[in-house]
Amino acid sequence: VGGPMVAWHQSHLRAEADIQRFEADALRRLAERRALENRGMVYRSNMVRGGLATSTPGTFPSLEPLLERWLPVEGLPDLRSWEWHYLKATSLQATHSCFHEPTEEVLAAFHPLRNTFFTWSFAGLDFKQWDAERGVPLDTIDLDQEAVQLAWHPSGSFFAYSQRRSVTLWDPASKRSIQKRFVSSPSEDQPFPYLAWSADGRQLACATDLKPVFLLDGKTLETMGEVEVLTLNGAELDLPARNWFHFFSIVTWSPDGQYLALAAYPTDATKYVYVKAVHRPHEPTRVLAGHELGVTALAWSPDSRWLVSGSRDRTVKFWDTASWTVQRTIEAHSAHVKAVSFQPDGERIATASKNREVKVWDTRTGQLVEQHLGHRDSVEALAWNHDGKILVSGDASGVFNLWHEDTRKPSHVLYRHTAGIASIALDPSGTRVACLGEDFKLFIVNLETGEPEDLDRFERRPNASTMPILWASEGLIVRREPVGFFLLDPDTGRIRRTVVGTPVGKMNSILSSAADGNMLATTNYRRHTLIHDLSNPGNVRLIFAMRDGSSPYYFLSVALDPTGSYISTTGRDGHLMLWELATGEEKFRRAGDELVSSNMHCHEWHPQGRYFASGSAANHVILWDSLDMERPHLLRGHTSEVRTVTWHPDGNRLASGSWDKVIKIWDTDARELALTLRGHEDIVTSVAWSPDGKRLVSSSHDGTVRVWDASRGYED
Repeated sequence: VGGPMVAWHQSHLRAEADIQRFEADALRRLAERRALENRGMVYRSNMVRGGLATSTPGTFPSLEPLLERWLPVEGLPDLRSWEWHYLKATSLQATHSCFHEPTEEVLAAFHPLRNTFFTWSFAGLDFKQWDAERGVPLDTIDLDQEAVQLAWHPSGSFFAYSQRRSVTLWDPASKRSIQKRFVSSPSEDQPFPYLAWSADGRQLACATDLKPVFLLDGKTLETMGEVEVLTLNGAELDLPARNWFHFFSIVTWSPDGQYLALAAYPTDATKYVYVKAVHRPHEPTRVLAGHELGVTALAWSPDSRWLVSGSRDRTVKFWDTASWTVQRTIEAHSAHVKAVSFQPDGERIATASKNREVKVWDTRTGQLVEQHLGHRDSVEALAWNHDGKILVSGDASGVFNLWHEDTRKPSHVLYRHTAGIASIALDPSGTRVACLGEDFKLFIVNLETGEPEDLDRFERRPNASTMPILWASEGLIVRREPVGFFLLDPDTGRIRRTVVGTPVGKMNSILSSAADGNMLATTNYRRHTLIHDLSNPGNVRLIFAMRDGSSPYYFLSVALDPTGSYISTTGRDGHLMLWELATGEEKFRRAGDELVSSNMHCHEWHPQGRYFASGSAANHVILWDSLDMERPHLLRGHTSEVRTVTWHPDGNRLASGSWDKVIKIWDTDARELALTLRGHEDIVTSVAWSPDGKRLVSSSHDGTVRVWDASRGYED
């Protein structure tokens, strides 16, 4: 008996093990199918958002971050369909600060002392002058023949420009030529001259073909001397790839006046930098070899310690002028380096590339500190203003972007999620941030370390990633489908309370400082406005219920006045309603008008009450006074609709996030823009201040949560 029983028992155990494996495999396949379904939903959401971007010119400088998210990944199906390829084809649409019709390569030069700059195109017939603060044109200088370069005199009183066979000094104040000099005869078909001023402005170096570099008098343009670069005492130097040279295309004078650095026409064979001592003509020409392909850009550090070269080999090299050896090589870009430019204080250097990027590097460490996207073509030109607070970059399509200091500072990426982030909420202590992803995942990130807490902690997931989440003293509040909401314990993830009743729809604001306890205001697409007492789940008060057909109102957000006086809603087409919280009496109703006629998706009350701010689909932030609702004030600055607003704890500043991917800080006393924060690569979905007001936390559809030093616009 023992043998058959043992065999039966073993068979039973094997069957149970098979059943367990089958169940585990079924659960795994179910989880994989759900993950793929969620991924498909996120893909479709991204494609819709990208389509909206292409229908609004100027909304997105680039669709590349969104498109790159859906490139094929090993182990996952390729979801790209016609929508992706359509957006890829239209992703080169550009916004621009300034535009100069290009003929060939575009260039820019800042005034040495003012925030104005000139733009021009290689072999073009005009120079355009721009206001760097506002990005507006100031003047145009028409030319009688093609020009190639403009170089400001160090004093800023005039500039030199070169045309074929000639150099001209021009006074922009009187709009006339001061002096003109022909550097070759009309019969000679020489290349354009390239120019570089000495630091004292007394001499102008003029390089054409491989003949000597002329040193011209800075006032009369008379020849003061010549510098032999490729010959010495009448004998030609034995230089590499000599037969490939055509003419010098780059010449730059060291700030200490000791050296000229030159590079030849950028073919792959001209991969050398040539350095000549100006005041020691018999000293041999230094040939700096290190690049694998042609040199395309040169720049001296302000103290003349470094000569930096950029190349078609995608690298930037720092040459120590004491030893003339390479001290640092930066793998700067994924395509040819087209321009390099030192910040006036020498602390940073900007580089530009054929891959449409502008990057800024720390010259001491070689670390990347800024990266700017937005150009639609190869970036050909870079120039800093006199104090280093404005950087201008120009691309081959003729677009010149201005990067001001308050928009260039990068934020600290606290956390990067696998999908976009739809909403965030800070805990009352300001140490943790709850995040709701586009993939419907709810998770918490430590604000100090950036470490996510258990991503699978929460028993229930929100059913709609577009709904805001709230962090009250009672816990986390998330929407419950089809009606109501959950109150979750943020430490355990368990449900503390479920509220069921009238459909709540969009949730927007919570009042935790009311004398009678925590209250939650909700509104929905059915145009109900309710107050929930979180300490008493059964205490729900209907403030307003719109009868079908009685009004065109359509609620998009709701907010409570922190003083406990008012509750307000905003909606479609500029609709707004205001009630007394205690009595439910309607105090104000506004339909859309000429001033405010677009959807208002968000609004928030001032910490001390009376005032509130709303975000508009017409790209405005609107300030309202509850005592004078007929005269709102519009804050203009965003280039796409505003989807989130939040007041600083002291009430003197307001942060707004927009579809234009930037965050703006407003001085609400002066009613003007104080700061612009750039860093997100997609729509800004939510912004929140830390309780002490020193930091701002933001989320975006790019999947990142960023932390900003709100006083300066970058990480402390």
